[in-house]
Amino acid sequence: MNISMTCECGNTTGFFSAGEETEDRAEWVEIEDDDRFKLTTDARGLKVQCKFCSRIYVIASTDHP
Repeated sequence: MNISMTCECGNTTGFFSAGEETEDRAEWVEIEDDDRFKLTTDARGLKVQCKFCSRIYVIASTDHP
């Protein structure tokens, strides 16, 4: 799996599968350059913050109402 992300300010990075699987056969996805974006989680889902302009994006969890 490959995912690309571009912030409104033009900062860009990619995510790629690392080829490693967990016990439940989920594959790890890693960020290409962690100096560009900060990844955290909260009750809503995955938060992606641009380290250039500080804009925050939330990728909603499918478990979130």
